[in-house]
Amino acid sequence: MNYKNLVPQEFDLKEDLFTLSTSAHPYFSSKNISEIKKHYSNGLSQYAEKIKVEIVTDLKKCQSLWNEFSPKKSLFDTWNFRYAFHKHLKTKPYFLAIKKDSVFQAVLPLHHDEKQHFYGWYGTNWQEDNSFFTKDKALIPLLLLLAPKSLYLYAIKKDSIEGVPSFLKFTKDDPKFVLDLTKINSLEEFLGNLKKKKRYNLKRDKKRIEKLSPKIILNNFSDYKKMVELCNMRSALFFILVFFILNQFLLKSVIYKIKCQMNQIYMILWII
Repeated sequence: MNYKNLVPQEFDLKEDLFTLSTSAHPYFSSKNISEIKKHYSNGLSQYAEKIKVEIVTDLKKCQSLWNEFSPKKSLFDTWNFRYAFHKHLKTKPYFLAIKKDSVFQAVLPLHHDEKQHFYGWYGTNWQEDNSFFTKDKALIPLLLLLAPKSLYLYAIKKDSIEGVPSFLKFTKDDPKFVLDLTKINSLEEFLGNLKKKKRYNLKRDKKRIEKLSPKIILNNFSDYKKMVELCNMRSALFFILVFFILNQFLLKSVIYKIKCQMNQIYMILWII
């Protein structure tokens, strides 16, 4: 189903995301920090004075810092969701924290991928809705200066980097589409803003599902294996379809080349 076509225009919100990596960023080298110094000498020296930097790798302490700074606005902001990826992929937590007067002021929640030799957002690069954990955005350049090299930060929310110094170069990441539920008061209101055909198709599908008398059962883990089987079946069917399409395309290409060669032969014979 094309999600974008399903959402009414007034509810459709294209959300821009951004990426930052140190591999192409000159400002995160200790040999070239003139812009950083200039930034903090312009009335912001209070942030660079009397601060302490702490690298936190203890999982319980990382969780405490996450719960303190996370905006808790989406699924990706929850510790349990990120921890599930960490537990499965076995990456090492690396939380870069800035303290002032023994109080944490900013945290850059990272993980270290030892196999691919880079640092990224905690929970691996599958995460979205990423943001800088700071009590003041003026600390973002300092966090990035202190961050380890080979740093790749994907899917950064736009509001997290609004107002940061212009010398920090963020590039646009792939956008995503979200449905703002705060603008929708009921299912009828949502359906009323759809095109007639979409509204008809949804109501028809709803009736088909209701005829099956479905039951919603939460946390029934006995169905987990069946869910995996269905997902694997769907993936297998997808690859079979792709394979079939590629074969058809290649076959047509071969036939086209043969026809071209035959035409050339006919032309030569005709000339002779």
